[in-house]
Amino acid sequence: MDEDESQRLYGQAFDAWLQSELDHPREGVRRALKRKTESSPAERLRQAGWELLQWRDLLGAWRRDPFDTPLFLDGAERWVFNKQQMFMATNVSVLVNQFANNIYGISLDGSIAFGPTEVFNTVNGNTITNLPFSTTVMTLSGDQKKLFRYQASSASVVIYDMATIASVSGPSPLPTPADGAVVSLPVTNLSWTVSPLALAYDVYFGTNQAQVAAATSGSPLRLGRVTTPPQVLPVPLAPGVTYYWRLDVVGFSATNTGPVWSFTTSTLSVNPAQINYSAIAGYNPASISLSLTGAAPVAWSATVTDANWLSISPSGGTSPGTVTVSFNTAALAAGQYSNNINFMVGGTTLAVPVSLAVKALNITKMAAHRQRPYLYAIQPPQLSGQSGLLL
Repeated sequence: MDEDESQRLYGQAFDAWLQSELDHPREGVRRALKRKTESSPAERLRQAGWELLQWRDLLGAWRRDPFDTPLFLDGAERWVFNKQQMFMATNVSVLVNQFANNIYGISLDGSIAFGPTEVFNTVNGNTITNLPFSTTVMTLSGDQKKLFRYQASSASVVIYDMATIASVSGPSPLPTPADGAVVSLPVTNLSWTVSPLALAYDVYFGTNQAQVAAATSGSPLRLGRVTTPPQVLPVPLAPGVTYYWRLDVVGFSATNTGPVWSFTTSTLSVNPAQINYSAIAGYNPASISLSLTGAAPVAWSATVTDANWLSISPSGGTSPGTVTVSFNTAALAAGQYSNNINFMVGGTTLAVPVSLAVKALNITKMAAHRQRPYLYAIQPPQLSGQSGLLL
């Protein structure tokens, strides 16, 4: 059978399947149909089915995985979990993380995954804790506050309080900037975690809390309706001002009014506003610089939350200026570390989050500079699809 004949027969089978599916669409089909892209939902499903069909030419025999190795998709449709692996949902060739055991449940936000006994942090793949008995039957409550696990030996369901296991965000959207935060300018958009109950979101924004709380769809404070975050801000924000905003979740049959959130723009701007850095165990990485600016000169002072492996110089001054951030990480074991640099300006504190990934040395190639006292090395990524390091 040639390719044209294959596509013709596939098209007939797909059209018949789609007509039948539309009578009672399942969750995955409903999600695909409501997602807005350049191509039509039907064409997107048709293409996905055709790509799946090409797997028939693999050398390995077809197989059906047992029911105890399910497939999971987080609420924001960013990550796919199957067996011991976590992939990018938009490109499943990118392996984000892998775990010590098969995955039988995940949190709605995808930050926590559950093995037969293990509770995994999906950011780094580490085991947070182990639960008392082994099971493959489990689920989280809709509000993500309770974990239900079936114990076969006693024919009972054991209930756990997630607050005693790990921090998990519920189905309600969480804002960025965080509620009550002091932020560095520029702020160009508002973002939030997605709600699995939402078809769209109405966004309201202003400088008066009561007005934002009372705003309706006809209000000038309404920035618009979007189907996914973020919401772009129409004008630049001013320094030293508290802004209020509200996110209403538009569902199938009702619109749920959200709480009013706020953030305050600092008169001091720090660039970069957060630090994501990597280091090799046993070595100190190079220092980096923070640029301090503002619409007018402002006095500031700064401290570090954990000064054991991070230091700054100077620790005070007047903008504009530069702060050097130094890392003393040689004694740290491989793992993920977090810290904060806190800038005090007037009566406010502007936090610059620091995230540090310390990795074990595993270089595959080295070269020496011909004229300078430098060695260069290449360290491959731990997992396929991740970025390597040039040392």
